[in-house]
Amino acid sequence: AVLWEQHRRDEALRMWHMALQLDPNNTIARRNLEHLTNEYREPSAPSKVFDDLYHFQKIHLLRYFEQHGRNAFESVTEANRVMEVIRMAWNTHIAPRGKEIDAMTPAEKTELFTSVEIEF
Repeated sequence: AVLWEQHRRDEALRMWHMALQLDPNNTIARRNLEHLTNEYREPSAPSKVFDDLYHFQKIHLLRYFEQHGRNAFESVTEANRVMEVIRMAWNTHIAPRGKEIDAMTPAEKTELFTSVEIEF
């Protein structure tokens, strides 16, 4: 819970999953995972409206880091530029399909989000 409060949410989720592996009856870990994750098994956004956008961003951030052989930005300028490119791709390719996306399963959305090619 401390990791979650420190906004280290991916780490918190890993720890709760580990707690359940060690003790499948750990009700606190199970409850936290049920209440604090979204349909992608990622940390829930402050509003459900953003869960899809954050999932799209995560997919493309990971792709960017993989292409550049690292796991973090080298500067704030780089981070802002990459996030802007991802936001523009969302607005161009995903946002106009809102009603269609609302009817998709998480797996279908992930497939669609992954299919978007972004030139960084």
